[in-house]
Amino acid sequence: MLLRLVLTFLSFLVLSCAGTKEYVNGMEQLDIVDFREWTKEGFHITTADPDGSYEPVAMLEYCLMPEANYRAVDIPNPSFDPDSNKKQTPMYTVKTWIWESINIQDCIDTIVRHSKEMGANSIYNFKTEYFKDNQHKLGKNYPDVLEGVKVSGFAIKTIEE
Repeated sequence: MLLRLVLTFLSFLVLSCAGTKEYVNGMEQLDIVDFREWTKEGFHITTADPDGSYEPVAMLEYCLMPEANYRAVDIPNPSFDPDSNKKQTPMYTVKTWIWESINIQDCIDTIVRHSKEMGANSIYNFKTEYFKDNQHKLGKNYPDVLEGVKVSGFAIKTIEE
């Protein structure tokens, strides 16, 4: 009898803690990295291995994590009716995380600038990736972690033969 009571209590506890999502927003994303400006300047970026003669300059890896602030935000009250006799407010104030967006072009500009300063005119084995860093958790009220951008490559100086 005691075992049944304990199992019933544990089952109730487990089921009462499980939340159910009723809706998940759709998402569409297109990322474009435009290399034309750097190519016009004679600086080449490619995912390929270097071919021909070159001088190795540096391996570069640049990571950028966005800043985030937990703050109050006003959102519209969906049930607000201005013609209603009920006392209602047109806006709600909620606390939520707001994080900055990251421009991947700026990240690439950073490694191109550093490569040029070191005498390189190309970046080979170029890679971009999004990553999550567990050191940047948003806290118990918002269980997600921030997503950063990492760009990397092999900076070289090509030698004309």
